[in-house]
Amino acid sequence: MEKQTNLPTILLESGSGTPSSVSDWRYVQPELAKITRVISYDRAGYGWSGNAHNDRTSEQIIKDLHKLLEVSGENGPFILVGHSFGGFNMQLFAHRYPKKVAGLVLLDSSLVGKSPEISDSALLLQQSLRKLGIMRLMGELGVLPVPEAVMSDKRSKEFLYRNFYNKDQKSELKFITTTDENLLSIVQKEGLGDIPTIILSSRAEEKEHKDWQTSQDALLQLSTNSQRKIVEHSSHYIHHDQPKVVIDSIIDVLEKTK
Repeated sequence: MEKQTNLPTILLESGSGTPSSVSDWRYVQPELAKITRVISYDRAGYGWSGNAHNDRTSEQIIKDLHKLLEVSGENGPFILVGHSFGGFNMQLFAHRYPKKVAGLVLLDSSLVGKSPEISDSALLLQQSLRKLGIMRLMGELGVLPVPEAVMSDKRSKEFLYRNFYNKDQKSELKFITTTDENLLSIVQKEGLGDIPTIILSSRAEEKEHKDWQTSQDALLQLSTNSQRKIVEHSSHYIHHDQPKVVIDSIIDVLEKTK
């Protein structure tokens, strides 16, 4: 498939805690860029982006993203691709700005309000490990439970050591773990019409959520033109472990927009 100028732009949205989009989409973005324009960006508190001065709720995040696209002269239409917490953000973006959206691909999309809660003391411990340099030592010894795509990229690794669970990231986490399902219910109840949608789900989350696959099935209700695939042999980071599946799914959605 050769690069075409009339295709929608692909917009990539990372999950919570991912240091930077630089490493997060490194196996996907270059291949897709051969076909059409692709955008990845860092939310407030990540990568090169500055810190925010408000609560990092999904509504605030997509408001910021919409403004970012507007100021950058990116008018769409967009194929929205969201991983984990980014998947929920992209559902909400498609619901709020439907005229700008041509398709949607969700990778292990978050179930807002159902993520394991992390106590303040646990966050304090993690911050202390970072400030004392113990986290960096663990990373250099290869015992930090972080995806290889992050640790093999020098810039993203430095972002991790420097920014891990800063104020903005903690605010996102608080939203994910404490927000009720009303917002998600509104999106799913009202739906997204017949927007082409592909839902990719790993089995990794089944350990934390026994009803994971059932909940992922519920995402099919988002669109009358949706399909779901269970991706075998993958961690929660499907785009790291099975990038071809992700690339092929995005191309499938692109084809449906012609």
